[in-house]
Amino acid sequence: MNEKTPEIRFEGFTGDWESKKLREIAGSTFGGGTPSTLVEDYWNGDISWIQSSDLKEHDVINVIPKKHITKTGLKNSATKLVSKNSVAIVTRVGVGKVALMPFEYATSQDFISLSNLNIDSLFCVYCVYKKIQSELHAVQGTTIKGVTKEELLNKIIQVPATIEEQQKISEFFRVFDEDINLNKTKLEKLKELKKGYLQQIFPKDGESVPQLRFEGFNDDWEEKKLGEVVNISSGFMGDSTLKDGEYKLTRIETISNGIVNIERLGFSNSKPNEQYKLNAGDILYSNINSVEHIGKVAIFNEYDIPVYHGINLLRLEPTKISPYFLYAFFLTQDADNWAKIHANKAISQASINQADLSTLPLYAPTFEEQQKIGEFFLNLDEQIKLLS
Repeated sequence: MNEKTPEIRFEGFTGDWESKKLREIAGSTFGGGTPSTLVEDYWNGDISWIQSSDLKEHDVINVIPKKHITKTGLKNSATKLVSKNSVAIVTRVGVGKVALMPFEYATSQDFISLSNLNIDSLFCVYCVYKKIQSELHAVQGTTIKGVTKEELLNKIIQVPATIEEQQKISEFFRVFDEDINLNKTKLEKLKELKKGYLQQIFPKDGESVPQLRFEGFNDDWEEKKLGEVVNISSGFMGDSTLKDGEYKLTRIETISNGIVNIERLGFSNSKPNEQYKLNAGDILYSNINSVEHIGKVAIFNEYDIPVYHGINLLRLEPTKISPYFLYAFFLTQDADNWAKIHANKAISQASINQADLSTLPLYAPTFEEQQKIGEFFLNLDEQIKLLS
């Protein structure tokens, strides 16, 4: 391996790769523009007109234009008609997005398009994507507001000498991208399925039985207060600085809905009492802070980790309530609205104190049905986790 050959290569290909500037691989380059939105005759035509928001990050193939312009709009603006199989590169708002366009199109002023390519077009888009992403990562933490046309066209990529090797590589990554997009589609469908089941498997407001039930369960659900089935306590305060110490912590920022396990964030030198140690099946509920964090919930599946402040610990009464049933129940609740109703006027942040949380109404079926429901949502979460 040297600077002109890759570490891994498809069988049958040899020889050095060539360094090329982007201006050398494109016979034509095009900028873009926006027809006046005040002139109706410029819009809703047959020409696809793309803007940065039409491109998805890290997806170089699938672009669905939301807007179209007319030939009159094309003629009376700075945008240009670009031939199919060109590479559209975002150079202003949304730098880092790149896409291969399989149809004729025009763009906003946020793009430079490489057209009439003398290398494989799919290989080109992967190379440009890799180049721009590597430069973005190299200056991580710095906001890149744009790339000039001159800067873009002078960027150098490495290209195999034969079109056959270019196509072999681009096809390899195309199959990967198809699998990734398929998984993304499955993931979104699973999330929507979960949302639908949450609405059907728990009773609606004012009702005592759900719309959808597992076979063999017919009894009415019983109304309870949350405080009747769980013990609610606040988290360990201790040393608020995350030092290198013996005791691991978790706090509001480590909780997110839909994730069962909680990331361990740091350490504390303050020694917590046993009451702050978590047990498997304990539920953590973020009771304070901004709307971004209020009402987040997660089940803990490990041991001996102290709770940090800003989190309520819900320890369940055995045989009274199933952990995953209660977890799923919390996902049906409007935490933002709950926080507004029970806002702590003494502080500037939204909060839900233990007394208020203990009065939360909860409809629950028999313990056996709770377990059935909990297992169902646990399995859905595991499938979602595998695809995430």
